[in-house]
Amino acid sequence: MNEGTPAMGSRISPMLMVAFSSLLMVLATTTGCGGDPDKQTQPPGASTLELRLPDSAGPLQRPATRFDHALHTDALESEGCAVCHDKGGTGAILGPFLTLPKNASRDELMDSYHHKCTGCHQERARRRAKAGPQTCGDCHVARQSLPVARTSVSFDASLHQRHASTPGFDCNTCHHVFDEGQQKLVYRKGEESACAYCHGGADDGKKLSLRHAVHTTCVGCHLERLQKRLSRGPVQCVGCHEPSSISGIAKLKSVQRMERGQKDSAWIKALDAEFPAVGFDHAAHEPLAASCSSCHHHKLAACETCHPPTGKPEGGYVGLERAYHQGDSERTCVGCHLAKTRTGDCAGCHARPGAQPSQSSCSVCHNGPASGVQEPDRPPTQEVVLQPLASFSEAFPENVTIGLMSHDYKPAVVQHGRIVARLDGIARRSKLAMRFHRTTESLCAGCHHHTPPGMRPPPCSSCHALDEKTGDKPGLRSAYHQQCMGCHERMGIAKVGCTDCHARVGTEEKR
Repeated sequence: MNEGTPAMGSRISPMLMVAFSSLLMVLATTTGCGGDPDKQTQPPGASTLELRLPDSAGPLQRPATRFDHALHTDALESEGCAVCHDKGGTGAILGPFLTLPKNASRDELMDSYHHKCTGCHQERARRRAKAGPQTCGDCHVARQSLPVARTSVSFDASLHQRHASTPGFDCNTCHHVFDEGQQKLVYRKGEESACAYCHGGADDGKKLSLRHAVHTTCVGCHLERLQKRLSRGPVQCVGCHEPSSISGIAKLKSVQRMERGQKDSAWIKALDAEFPAVGFDHAAHEPLAASCSSCHHHKLAACETCHPPTGKPEGGYVGLERAYHQGDSERTCVGCHLAKTRTGDCAGCHARPGAQPSQSSCSVCHNGPASGVQEPDRPPTQEVVLQPLASFSEAFPENVTIGLMSHDYKPAVVQHGRIVARLDGIARRSKLAMRFHRTTESLCAGCHHHTPPGMRPPPCSSCHALDEKTGDKPGLRSAYHQQCMGCHERMGIAKVGCTDCHARVGTEEKR
C-alpha cells in the first residue's frame, strides 16, 4: 500500500497499544485522563478509549477510566509497543494488553490493570520521566457525556486493490479458513470472503472478534512493515478512525474486478413467482458497490441461500421477496435504488413526502421470461435511449401562469419548459434514472403526481380545493407552495422566498 496519502499525513510513530483483553474497551465519552470536567466540551477524538470491567464483574465502584491512546503513543515513542503489549504467538509486536484467564475474579482484573497502568506511571515518576496519574481520583473522574468523534474506515474495493497490488503481499495474510483436519488456519483460493463473515462482535474461543482480528492482522502488519522501513498504512487510531483522515484516503480511478467465479449477468427468479424473471447485470453493479458485502452481507453466496421464500434463521427470517424489495433497507435492490434517488438532483421529486415508486417501475426490472418458461443463459443487454423533448405547444407550454395569490402579489410565471429541460438533463446523466425514466413523459410525474405518463395533466384545482384541505389533500395554495418550494429546498435551489416567484403589486413581473 502506498505511503503518504492525506489520510496518513499525521505523524506516525512505531507505537500501537490497541488495548484489548478480557476487559471490555468501548469508546470514551470524554477526552483525556483527569482535568476539569466542565472544560471537557469537545467530542473525544479517535484515540480516546474507555476502560471498564466486563459486565459480568458487576457495577463499577468508580467512573470508568478514559484512556488517551495518542497521548501514550507520544510519551512512549522511544520504548515502542512492547511496553504495554506482549508479543503475539507469531512474534508480532501487537498482542493483548492483558492476558488473563476467563474465570478471573473482579479483584484479579482490577489488580492486574492497576499493576500494569499505575505501576508504569509510578516507575516512570521515580526516574523522573514523563508520567501519568498515580491515584484513583486522577484516573476515575466523572465526566460529561459527549458524542464520540470516531468513525471506522470502510475496506472498500479501492483499498483492497491498493493492498493486493503491494509487492510481496499475499492473499492468505487476510483470507483464511479454519481446517478441521489440520486444526489450523489455511488459505483456499476461490473461498475468499469478507472478515465480518467469520469474525463477529465478540471473541469466541480462538476466533477473535472483528475488532480484535482487524487490529491484530492489519495494524500488526503495518507495524512489521514500519520496522522494515517499507511502505505501509497507519499504525495509530486516527489513521483509520478519524473522519478527516478517512476522507483523505485517495481513491483509485481503476479497480480490478474481484473474481469469485461469479457470472457477469443472471436471471433472478423465485420458485413459483408470479412476475417475470429479473435480468440482473452483476458486472455492471460491482463497480457501483463499495465492496461485495454491500449486497452479500452475511456470506458470499446467492441471496436465496439465507433468504428462501419462507425465510430462515440465518437470514433473520427475511424472505426472498423482502430481501429484494424492502424499501427502508439499503441492503435490498429497491431500497438501494430509493436511497440513491433521495439525495442530490433526484431529491426534488423522489424525496417529497409520500413519494413512492409507481407500479410501472416493476416491469423495468421484471422484464424477463415468465415463470415456468425456459430462459436463455444470459439476459440481454438493454439500452435505453430517451427521445428529445417535444416542441412547445398548447399541450406542452413553455410558461405557465399561476394567478392564485392575495392582492399583495401578482401572478407567478412558472418557467415550465426550463424546469422540464433541467429534469430531462438530470435523467440523461444517470444510468439509474435512464433505466427507470423510460420516456420523457415519466418526468412529468414529479409534479403531476396522479397523472399517468403520456396523458395531459388536468389543472391542479381539479384535486385541490382553493383554500380548504380535503382529506389528505392540502388546499390549492398550500399544494403549490409545498410542491414548488419543497422541490427547491430538496435540490438546494435558493429561490424559496415570496418575491423570488411573485412580484409585489406595483413592481415588474417575476420570471
